[in-house]
Amino acid sequence: MLILLIKKEDISLREISSIFGNFREERLIDEIYKLEVIKFSETKMVQKSLLRYLKGKRRQIRRPFLIKRVERIIKFLEEQIANTKELKIERPAQSQT
Repeated sequence: MLILLIKKEDISLREISSIFGNFREERLIDEIYKLEVIKFSETKMVQKSLLRYLKGKRRQIRRPFLIKRVERIIKFLEEQIANTKELKIERPAQSQT
């Protein structure tokens, strides 16, 4: 089941919507492992969606251990998205040589 969260965009997006649709911190505690898997998604759209939801709900989280885990996921996603943008910028320059 968890491997589908990495490989299938529609399943990942549905799971993200389900977790954050009716947001409760207790549910996030129960489902954080899914977000830890989804952050490795093969599609950038899923990663960007997860990042947007996490940033939007970050202020509603009160438990320190959960804040740390969410912050780690956010940092990872921001680095992944930034690296993708750098690669896109470099590709045309490489093809010219």
